[in-house]
Amino acid sequence: MAPFFLPVYYKKNRSVADPESALDKYFNNSSFHPSIIKIMKTIILLWLLIASGSLGAQQMPVRTDSAPLPVQQAFIQEFPGNTHPAWFKTGDGGYRASYNTSDGLQHYINYDDHAHKTSWGVQIMTGELPPPAVQYLTANYPGEMIDKTFKLTEEDHTVYYELYLSNGKWLMFNSSGTMVPIK
Repeated sequence: MAPFFLPVYYKKNRSVADPESALDKYFNNSSFHPSIIKIMKTIILLWLLIASGSLGAQQMPVRTDSAPLPVQQAFIQEFPGNTHPAWFKTGDGGYRASYNTSDGLQHYINYDDHAHKTSWGVQIMTGELPPPAVQYLTANYPGEMIDKTFKLTEEDHTVYYELYLSNGKWLMFNSSGTMVPIK
């Protein structure tokens, strides 16, 4: 069985490691049957491909140059002073317009692909969170800083709080301060 750590060998007259030659050197000097070696190399390659593909599969909004014209028009009609928001494509196929107000707070509006407003968010101060949410954070994330906090309102006026922690994790709480899965 192959060890977890494969030694890296250097080619003559090279200053950098060549991973392919390390695998070849390890497998060529082993007592494995050649067909087993081929299977092991294939498994390693497939595992690396699957692992690297899963890293980019998160559903975070992706920056785009613009949104379809009906979505842009819906935004401009509701917010005539904000003609240049940052546009993002969301994981559900919709679009997000993000902009900062004169007080420096970030706002965003989510639209579906038919220019219908589905939710909106405004950056808030951490002190505006419901007390149970603060207690949860203190108990489960001691020492973590909150980078951004948003009050999210859905089209049915359901309120959620989204928090972005300094460790890169997003958390979501309902209006009573109970943690809920991120949508």
